[in-house]
Amino acid sequence: MGFLDLTHQLLDIAVLDIGLVQLIIGIRRGTERRIKNLLFDLHVDAQRLADGLRGLLYAFVVFALFLFLELIEKLLDLRMIRFQQIECGLTPCAARCA
Repeated sequence: MGFLDLTHQLLDIAVLDIGLVQLIIGIRRGTERRIKNLLFDLHVDAQRLADGLRGLLYAFVVFALFLFLELIEKLLDLRMIRFQQIECGLTPCAARCA
């Protein structure tokens, strides 16, 4: 009986050691997984912020382009008005421009 008890004790210790190692590795893997998830979440949050800022930049560019085109249209209108004023001033009959 002494030999079997010693064998069971050694086997129990080995099983305990294997279980402890698996528990430590499992905790370590879980911690690594949580750290990876945290870093991934931070990356996703930063990407979401960058996408939002990119959208705002696009909106600003479109708005600036719209204002620029409006300014060009007004300048062309003023040019046409000035051309009509000059043409009316050069004609001998002022009745044509009225």
